[in-house]
Amino acid sequence: MPHAYRIAVVESDDLIRQLIVQWLTEAGHTVTVAQPGTLADLQVDLVIANVSSPRSAAPLVRRLKALQHVPLILLSARLGRGQGASAPLIGLLGATAVLPKPFTHGELMQAVETAMA
Repeated sequence: MPHAYRIAVVESDDLIRQLIVQWLTEAGHTVTVAQPGTLADLQVDLVIANVSSPRSAAPLVRRLKALQHVPLILLSARLGRGQGASAPLIGLLGATAVLPKPFTHGELMQAVETAMA
């Protein structure tokens, strides 16, 4: 069984947030739904956050990284599948992973395990 992590989820879309929380909870993780401004008060191992556009996400990422010195997975509907754009964006933004929406259960679980490795 994989290790259980404390994960903060910053996602404004109700349906996607509920699905992420369900998948992570079913996998044994402790999940807290948060806003960027409330992350400083949390003790977490990982942050998963939605960004409206990966290219314009740098200010949010800097803010999140300043609040929590933990791995960061970004979610974005603006990053299309098959673009091959996530690798440069990961380095550019300082994120551990960037997942394009929609993503599968398996993709999310793999991103979590990779981020925590």
